[in-house]
Amino acid sequence: MSKFEAMIFVKEFLSAFVVNLEAAIGSLLLGLVIALPLTYVRRIRGVYATLAEVVIAFFRAFPVFVLLYVLFNASSYQFITNAFGIDFLELVIVILALSAYSVTAVSDAMLDSWKKLDSGDLHLAMLFIPNCFRIFTILILASSIGAAIGLQDSVAFSIHEMDLIEDRSQKILLLVTVCLFYVVFLMMCKGLLNQVVNRMTNKKVHRG
Repeated sequence: MSKFEAMIFVKEFLSAFVVNLEAAIGSLLLGLVIALPLTYVRRIRGVYATLAEVVIAFFRAFPVFVLLYVLFNASSYQFITNAFGIDFLELVIVILALSAYSVTAVSDAMLDSWKKLDSGDLHLAMLFIPNCFRIFTILILASSIGAAIGLQDSVAFSIHEMDLIEDRSQKILLLVTVCLFYVVFLMMCKGLLNQVVNRMTNKKVHRG
């Protein structure tokens, strides 16, 4: 692979990675919207709280991959694809499938923060923000399941590029490069997350 081809690959890979970010952002926002009323009900004792826990347990136990294919097959009608467009529809399906995780993760984090807030510990309650960022990074990685239904994300793009390369050593080099990108990306996210958490906990210690 020449330097020019490598530059083109990096540019197109980053463009495909934006799709992963869009799927993660969409799923996190959907998780926040659904988790808020669910978490509020979970705090109330009684039948409604039990029903909310059942819903959370259902989302937690439902395999994301199975939900992905259920939604994909349910959306295979021609009028749906014509109305939304295949690319946008695939993105929506991935967002909905990932919401099975985001709803439960966000609701658990929100419930914990709510309890901290009720006890008067505002700083620990605000750890909900870095917890959401942690969930977001997990969603970015999980969004790669979209490649299974044709979503043109970074994983699908990398697989397509590898199929075009005949030299095995170049295929391995491409695979290692993509893996390194994700490793570096996760390390950066973890470092940023740790800084945010440390600053928030240090403020609590100083004020305490």
